[in-house]
Parts: sequence; structure tokens; C-alpha cells
Amino acid sequence: MIEEALDRHGTEIKPNGGDVVRAVRKDTVRSFFKAAYLAEHAGADAATVRKAWQRALRQAKATVAEGVVDGVSYLWRSTSAS
Repeated sequence: MIEEALDRHGTEIKPNGGDVVRAVRKDTVRSFFKAAYLAEHAGADAATVRKAWQRALRQAKATVAEGVVDGVSYLWRSTSAS
């Protein structure tokens, strides 16, 4: 999911004054996730989709980093997962 979003919508950012990374807005990844989830679970309500999104973020924590740059939340591949 994040790979596709990075390829289509990724941008270079420098989180926390560190190294430059290719990142994607968290809301963009959430939109990809929601569309994919609803395609597999037709009729799921908003609460179910939200819980699935939160679960997916927790599971991805080892390979995905998250941060805020200029007030925008971003996700990117964690360098510690490489």
C-alpha cells in the first residue's frame, strides 16, 4: 500500500532536520487503504474502516516511519527496516 502511494504521490522531505527521505502524505495513504479495504469488504461502516486503518498502522510500525513537516503528516520507509 505505502509502496504504491510512494511511487505515485511521493515527495522528498527532510524530517526533523535529518536525511532526505521519499515520503507520502498520510492522508493519501489512508485514501488508498480505504479504497482497497472497501473493495474487499463491501458495505463496511466508517468505524470498521477506521479500526482496520489503525490496526494496519500498528502492524507497519516496524517498517514505516511517521512524522510531521510543515504541519502535514507523512509516512516513509523506515531506514531501520532496510
